[in-house]
Amino acid sequence: MDFVFEPAYPEQVIARVELRERTTNRLFHDKLFFVYVEMPKFKKNFAELEGNLEKWLYVFKNMHRLDTMPEGIREQVLLKLFQECEIANYNPQERMEYEKSLKAQRDLFAVISTAEEKAKQEGKIEGKVEGKIEVALKAIEKGFDNKTIQELTGLIIQEIERLRKKNK
Repeated sequence: MDFVFEPAYPEQVIARVELRERTTNRLFHDKLFFVYVEMPKFKKNFAELEGNLEKWLYVFKNMHRLDTMPEGIREQVLLKLFQECEIANYNPQERMEYEKSLKAQRDLFAVISTAEEKAKQEGKIEGKVEGKIEVALKAIEKGFDNKTIQELTGLIIQEIERLRKKNK
């Protein structure tokens, strides 16, 4: 919140509020609660920050003033937040160019992934065929007949005959 909700506790930046039944004062539900962050109460400067929560609060409070992410806050998730905020500030023309660039990048990634997968599949097929040919050649060297080689490798008789002629 960009205002002070509860001035009675000036040091309490975060308030965790739960719902209670008025008559019995019993907790309404342990999974239902509200968390209020009163940003005007967060007064720490960059040098005073301790822990990730304070870094997040600092970034949220000062995002409008930051041109770059300060060195001590360069966690990946905060850099991503900063990048998204920069994109949100693009004018319509910049936004359109960014979206086109992003689409081209994603399309290229999809094409490369598909090509890699196809090559992997073809490599498996080629590897299987090469393996079958290798077995067939060894079986020919050992004097096996075409029918036995076909049963061992799954190659067609014409291919086995071609290998026999090539192997002489």
